[in-house]
Amino acid sequence: MPRQSLRPFATAAGLLLAALDASAAELPRWLPAAPQNAPAGLAAACDAGKADACLTLAASRLRGAGIPADLAGALEAANSACQAGSAGGCALDAWMLQHGLGDEQNPTTAVLLYEQACDGGHAGACYELGLAREEGEGLNEVDPAGAAVAYQRACRGGDARGCGHAPPPAPARAPSSSSAAYARECEAGSPAACLNLAAMCEDGTGGLKRDLPRAARLYREACRWHGGEGCFHFGRLAEKGKGTEKSAGQAATYYRQACDEGETRGCMRLGEAYLVGRGTVKSASAARQLFQAACDHSDPDGCAALQRPAVAGAKLEEPPHAAPEDAPEDDASQPLDGL
Repeated sequence: MPRQSLRPFATAAGLLLAALDASAAELPRWLPAAPQNAPAGLAAACDAGKADACLTLAASRLRGAGIPADLAGALEAANSACQAGSAGGCALDAWMLQHGLGDEQNPTTAVLLYEQACDGGHAGACYELGLAREEGEGLNEVDPAGAAVAYQRACRGGDARGCGHAPPPAPARAPSSSSAAYARECEAGSPAACLNLAAMCEDGTGGLKRDLPRAARLYREACRWHGGEGCFHFGRLAEKGKGTEKSAGQAATYYRQACDEGETRGCMRLGEAYLVGRGTVKSASAARQLFQAACDHSDPDGCAALQRPAVAGAKLEEPPHAAPEDAPEDDASQPLDGL
């Protein structure tokens, strides 16, 4: 899906920030290899509308292989490849916009481009689309059914991550089906009731209007009652600033609680945070420990993460348990009002 324009240039400070972002965002495994010496005339071939040349040029500029690294130029070449009919170009265009590389972060356009790439047969884009639909990133709401379809297409297309990756199941139903009953049971200490009511508030179902602040409070209440799933979901909302203050540190704190309660998605999210130092210290060793914990609990994503080069060579050690610097004082032990 072509855009009207790309940023034609960036300031020196902007390029430096983009380079830092590029080092933090691990390159996707489906990114095509770039030749050590970019063939002469590659840019001219791309300008002539040759999709393969544009995609190779984009990968070369992104990796800095054979030519100077140029994030804005890489994004422009990826967009040209996409417009020329390359599903790989659309996928790379989407990934760079998703991470804010070469231009401002634009998750909405990223999702549209992932859809276009997935429809073009790009299995990696289907997987990324599944993740976006599962989290509601770039969308108005989460779409578990659409995520499942995207994961299946990724699996059929050859991306094994889609085969073992399914959207999180809906929380177990509490005995009563009314929101009022869920609220009473939640206040009485039922994590399942808190989760049910939180999901209804987040999705705007069960006769309730969408209310993200209330959903966040309810997920945190479920966490208070030792519900690992509630800790994970509150961390997820805190990471994105949905319904509560955006705080990578607070997200890391709640992901840790989720992991400690046996919720492997918390282990995975905290491991990813340690890899890039988001809301906590940067430690590949701590990330490996968390991915190992997820793998030990039969999470295929955890097992796959252990094979990443940045993780496989790290020493296995226990993650630090000091609270991240930007995390507010944890008040999960305090009861909440107005559920």
